[in-house]
Amino acid sequence: MEQKETKKRVMTFFKIFGAVVGGIALVILLAFGFGYLVKVLWNWLMPSLFGLKTITYWQGVGLIILAKLFFGMNMNGHSGKSSKKKHWKGCEGDFDDKKSWGKWKYYNEYWKAEGKDAFEKFIDGKNMNNEEKS
Repeated sequence: MEQKETKKRVMTFFKIFGAVVGGIALVILLAFGFGYLVKVLWNWLMPSLFGLKTITYWQGVGLIILAKLFFGMNMNGHSGKSSKKKHWKGCEGDFDDKKSWGKWKYYNEYWKAEGKDAFEKFIDGKNMNNEEKS
């Protein structure tokens, strides 16, 4: 009985190890392939369109890294996914709990009933304030 369980554990270990090694190999292969693709596209388009020089493979990889640094991260150093939550938490209104989002289904009904008049009053108030300041 113990021998079967030991054999299962060994097989599970080799499956996990194989998946990890295969995943790392795939990532490396994709990285090299993507660097090559950037090099080929750059050398095909940029010299004829903008008169720029051709680049080497490693310069193509460098461009990928540079683009990730410039465009792949926000100023705070995080990717866009996590910063979107932070952005909405800072907005006015209580949208932290998911139940409050359900109130928006009544927006069109409210706008038809009161929104346009309320907006006109708001604009009139703004115009009055601007006239007083002048």
